[in-house]
Order: sequence, then structure tokens, then C-alpha cells
Amino acid sequence: MADTILDFVPIAGGVKDNYKGINEGSGWMVALGAGSIVLDVFTLGGSSLVKGGIKTGIKVWARSVGNSWLQGGKTFAQYKAARGGTETLAKISTSTGTQRISTEFHHAFLTQRMQNAYNLPNWAVNNRLNVWKLNTVQHSLMDPYRYNFLRSGFKSDVGWFGKYNWFTKF
Repeated sequence: MADTILDFVPIAGGVKDNYKGINEGSGWMVALGAGSIVLDVFTLGGSSLVKGGIKTGIKVWARSVGNSWLQGGKTFAQYKAARGGTETLAKISTSTGTQRISTEFHHAFLTQRMQNAYNLPNWAVNNRLNVWKLNTVQHSLMDPYRYNFLRSGFKSDVGWFGKYNWFTKF
């Protein structure tokens, strides 16, 4: 009850939502709190009654129907398995050992680090638009973090115009 009453107090309700969202790791709650504070500042607190009613309705919806919509979807392991998984395409001998070339999956727009930082649902991150099936060289060209894990003797041959490039067939 006190939680709902505080929603009608200008600025304080938004601060409470931000605090609660940060502690629960809910990006949606933080966004709601930030929007509430901005609305209070620009309306000089005059929108508190309407805003409090709207916020209460959104929270009730989010706790019931909304949570199933905001979550769910395949985990990355499930998505990868459904798309055929990974397979070894080639093994290339280098001066520092053997570089395995395989099929890999690259998160193009929403990365897994973004998903963890902002509590994004699986369905938004693991889908055909965002996850691309590439080989090791293609993945390394797209993702500098992945490039770091290539064998050092292989890195000098990888590049957009290198011996191993986007169009190399394995």
C-alpha cells in the first residue's frame, strides 16, 4: 500500500522506482522511474495523480501478464542447437599450433553482454535477425573480441584483404 501511495508523490515515486529497478536488475523499472521524474520536472509535479494511476496500472500489468512477455524465448544454447549447432570446417597448422575453423554464432546488434547488463529477454537477443551463423574467420572480422582468441600465428593471415578473408571457403 505504501508502495502505491509513494507513486503519487512528485519526484519521490520516480526515485523509488529507480532504486527498486537497480536493486532488482530491472531495466524496465529504471526506465519507468526515469520517465516519471522527467514528467514531474516538466509538469512541476502537476501530473502526479494521473501519473500515479498510470504507473500503478503498468506495474500491475507487468507483474501479471507482462513478465511472461518481457521474459521467455530460447536461451543461446537452445537457439544454437535449433540452428544446427557448431561443426568443425577445417584445421589450419600455424607456427603457434593448430587453428580450428568452425561454424560460430555472432550477435550482431544486441550482444550477450548487453543482454546481461540491461536484463533483455532471450527472444529479443537470440533470433534470426540478431544472431548470424558465420565461420571463425568471418566472426573474427566482425567481432574484435573474437579476434583476440585466434592463434597468434594465424592472426597475421586474417583480414578483409588477407589470405583468409570473408570469402575464403573452408
